[in-house]
Amino acid sequence: MRLLAHIVGWTLLIVALVIAIRDGLASLDQNQFVVRPLGQLWYEIDPPSLNTLQAVVERYISPALWDPAIITLLQVPAVAIFAVLGIVFLLLSRASRRGRPLLGRKRGA
Repeated sequence: MRLLAHIVGWTLLIVALVIAIRDGLASLDQNQFVVRPLGQLWYEIDPPSLNTLQAVVERYISPALWDPAIITLLQVPAVAIFAVLGIVFLLLSRASRRGRPLLGRKRGA
């Protein structure tokens, strides 16, 4: 489990780096600061899956959840989402490697 969290964490950080480089190159090309939101990146990669997610959330979970909660998440810069998730996974793998829980105290202490 630790190894999987470690691999996922580093993979997410590498994806964040690639996104940051791509946004940086776009910024140089357009002579203005460019940061792509998660929703735009997702739409560039696979528009049908984004539409499917919206349909599933609105039909089976709650229409109120799509807007504002998920819409707000999709407007966050993609590099930030991937970097934060990568750091979280690396912290999870680190905490479990030391044999201590991530939150709370050790038992018996």
